[in-house]
Amino acid sequence: MLCHVDRKAASGSDTCDLKAHPVPVDLRVYHALSKSPMAMDIYTWLTYRMFVLRASGKRAARVPWVGLMKQLGANYADTPEGLRAFRFQFRKRLREVLLFYPEAHGHVKDEGTHLMLTPCQLHLPGPDAMPRLL
Repeated sequence: MLCHVDRKAASGSDTCDLKAHPVPVDLRVYHALSKSPMAMDIYTWLTYRMFVLRASGKRAARVPWVGLMKQLGANYADTPEGLRAFRFQFRKRLREVLLFYPEAHGHVKDEGTHLMLTPCQLHLPGPDAMPRLL
């Protein structure tokens, strides 16, 4: 089953209406990753970021580890040790996510203080290519 995220998401001062620009996610991937909430979060985050990169036409996006930990790593201490632990777990779970999103392999690179994302093919068709359910 495929799903399109259709709720409003706020990021900083910018509000993005995902109803106008739905991001395709595969609920089968959520099911497969269900034993790891962090992997599920990474899948959602990565799918959204790749969708936005392609839609914006940007060649790359730089994501600081510190900011990513604030977004996805609430259970980690706000210390250098907490950041190291978060990075370790993030990279471990990212490898799992990439099993289901192989198109992103090679497009997420750890560059020390940040991740560098480059656009890749979406692993699901966009909402316009998907059949409508009645």
